[in-house]
Amino acid sequence: MTSKFNDALEMIDSLSIEEQEMLLEIESKRLTERKRKILQERIAEGKKDISEGRFIEGNAADIMNSIDDEIKTIQ
Repeated sequence: MTSKFNDALEMIDSLSIEEQEMLLEIESKRLTERKRKILQERIAEGKKDISEGRFIEGNAADIMNSIDDEIKTIQ
């Protein structure tokens, strides 16, 4: 662990139980929001890929065959 991380843990330990609970609640909400934003970005990227034709549809075997074909064209 980094010293920054250890410093943060020590600071949290110095808080009261109520403050620690409040910190956990706030950070949990912030983490959820960051994850939501990443998911929204991935969805937007996926929609763009679909609209631009960069999307492979099919079962796992179809997708693997498509990847193999791409690799062969690169070589």
